[in-house]
Amino acid sequence: MDRRALMASVSGLVLGAGLAWTRPARAQEETVIALREECLALGRRLLARALDGGMPLSSGEHAELRQEEYRLRRALVAALTEMPPDAVFDLAGSLGHVDPELFAAYGVDLVPPLEAIEPYPALKLLVGAATVPVQQPVVDCEPMWQVVLDVAGEAIGIGTIMSDVLDALLETEQLRGLFDEIEAAIGIGDLDTIAALLFRLADHLFTQELIEAVLKRLGQSAGREFLEKLALRCVPFVGPALVFAGLALTVTMNWDRIVRAHECARTARQVSA
Repeated sequence: MDRRALMASVSGLVLGAGLAWTRPARAQEETVIALREECLALGRRLLARALDGGMPLSSGEHAELRQEEYRLRRALVAALTEMPPDAVFDLAGSLGHVDPELFAAYGVDLVPPLEAIEPYPALKLLVGAATVPVQQPVVDCEPMWQVVLDVAGEAIGIGTIMSDVLDALLETEQLRGLFDEIEAAIGIGDLDTIAALLFRLADHLFTQELIEAVLKRLGQSAGREFLEKLALRCVPFVGPALVFAGLALTVTMNWDRIVRAHECARTARQVSA
């Protein structure tokens, strides 16, 4: 018996559940759609700001965004949890961000447990320098590519497998030009462009074709972890919108590392000249 037949047989046992669930499911779906629109609006605003050179955030903006992202993600997951599983599956399929069958194939729930939803880390600040964020330990002269990978991995929650994800993405024709742009921006130390290109990368990443390419490279275990992290950021329902929020937060949390890597690279170029 396939998944849909099994779901139908189970739901049919619950006091005519097909009728009993209709109104609550419809109300919850309306709630999900409304929350989705909020997420998409937030994502569009952050993407536009990043592309306009508006990173990093101030400490106050970081705190506000951290709370807003957590509120939206938690509310969205709570509303999805109240919907029948088949309705959730069909909704994800109709939105077209990623085929829900892909998650089913890896045994990953489209909707994570509510208790798994946690806010991004709070911003720490240097004493006496309230506008300079510090989140990660600063390592002298880190390569900018390593910092970029760390920031992207932290935003999606895939730091442990980010290098494998990058290898998969580098093999795709669609992103080759974008990676060339990132390389060029790193080469000249253009920090605004580096931050903007991270957002462009996220905007391109969450397509069915690229996700399948990443999964093929990762294998079953790491692939499952990758999909679990996407589910935690509600990608099947809002695409990269909440990942944009995560990027704005993690770019700000790591801005000291980005600046330090830029300064080290500039010094190295001056010495070699």
